[in-house]
Amino acid sequence: MQISDDGFKAIKAWQYKGGTYTLMDTFLNKFVWVPAHHLLPDWLAPNMVTLIGLLWIVAGYMVLVMGFSTDLYKPAPAWVYVFAAFSNFMYQTLDAIDGKHARRLNHTGPLGQLFDHGCDSVSLTFIAMTVMASMRMGFGVRAISFLFSMLVPFWLSQWSEYHTHMMEHSLGGFVGITEGQLVGMATMALPAVLGPEWMFMTLADLHPSLSGFSGNILPAWYCIDSGRYTGTCALTLQDVLLGAQLGVGFTFVISSFRAVLSKASKKREALIQTVPILLLMVLGFAWCTTIPHSKTHPRLVIFSLGMANTFLNNKMIVAGMTKMEYHAFHTILLPLPIIYVIAKFDLLPRHNDILLGAYCAYCYYKVHKYTLQVVEEISQFLGIYILSLGKRGKND
Repeated sequence: MQISDDGFKAIKAWQYKGGTYTLMDTFLNKFVWVPAHHLLPDWLAPNMVTLIGLLWIVAGYMVLVMGFSTDLYKPAPAWVYVFAAFSNFMYQTLDAIDGKHARRLNHTGPLGQLFDHGCDSVSLTFIAMTVMASMRMGFGVRAISFLFSMLVPFWLSQWSEYHTHMMEHSLGGFVGITEGQLVGMATMALPAVLGPEWMFMTLADLHPSLSGFSGNILPAWYCIDSGRYTGTCALTLQDVLLGAQLGVGFTFVISSFRAVLSKASKKREALIQTVPILLLMVLGFAWCTTIPHSKTHPRLVIFSLGMANTFLNNKMIVAGMTKMEYHAFHTILLPLPIIYVIAKFDLLPRHNDILLGAYCAYCYYKVHKYTLQVVEEISQFLGIYILSLGKRGKND
């Protein structure tokens, strides 16, 4: 059993407390999400709505990243970018209306919240890689920076909820997750309209008055993506958008730390809990800057980092709902630095991808096993099904 008796008592008394909604949340809620949720049939379970949304994200990823932009740099046909953007729109919509559908059916509860947050956690890596491919980031500091600008704030928001018992999803009601999702969709769709090269427009091109500006102001290590450094490192539109993403992500990080340090009863233990996610981030940057890109498989590295992060997320989500202790040490992270050392020093040159692929499979297995077991335990405790409506029988 993953959940203790005291954890089940906490689940029974659990209530979700959301943060401040933005103007865009209010607008979409009134004109899109409320009308859309009435279109869902009454026989469809809310958790199934959530799962279908996740499958849309995976579909967009499979078409763009697995089908065309396999190195996160190759351009794709226009329809692929449109499909990726549409897939993310469907995910956002279904993710927003599953709770409304549950309330309409009087089927709300902690299982739905766990399932919703768990699917959000899984979707992050797929969304990040889809946006990277749309921006043609390749594999380098840009890509890893973007990845962790999504992963770290999400984990810290769960960490903050664990200690403050409130989930904050916006910055003072001005900008939040919804705005970030819309920008991501626009980023995916624009290559279909402006062409795959639009992200490489330099600052001088954007501002003709600066036509004499060389643009080579960025360090070379920042510009090496999949070995495509050509000796120039101009500031492009890609860097501007990445900078904006990093700025918003960093602000979310500061907000989470402020909330926890002001309300957590055990501040030292709370700070120690952040060590694994920070070490994961350091390892990601080390991988893209110290290992030759010709020996790196971008999708395997990023997916490994993402799935390890998903496991940490799901553990924190469950700990927050059950009020159980969240341990800072997790064995799932142990193989990753070992694989990095093997790749760094070329100890097994013919087996790097095999080891990383095996670790990916291991992470997927751990995430799947843990999540399924926790969801099943809560489902049995509450006497309800996971993906269908109705009460469970004693023998179910």
